[in-house]
Amino acid sequence: MRGLKRLGRKKWTQHVIKIAALLKFGLQAHEVVLGGGQTKALTAVPDDLRIGSNANAILGGYRLWDDEAGGKATGKKSSR
Repeated sequence: MRGLKRLGRKKWTQHVIKIAALLKFGLQAHEVVLGGGQTKALTAVPDDLRIGSNANAILGGYRLWDDEAGGKATGKKSSR
């Protein structure tokens, strides 16, 4: 909220989109899903960025770190 107030909507939106692009590149993701109250202030977003619910964050985090769901970061061996 402070960044939005300090920078104004246009500049704040540019920063959010730039950071999302860096996150997408750094994690080699197909798309980035943003959630939270301030996402309502975003009116236009690129195709590879979408607005989601915070409720999806837990499931997304689980999928990211779960070996059987395709994540490789845990270092665990699959029992299959």
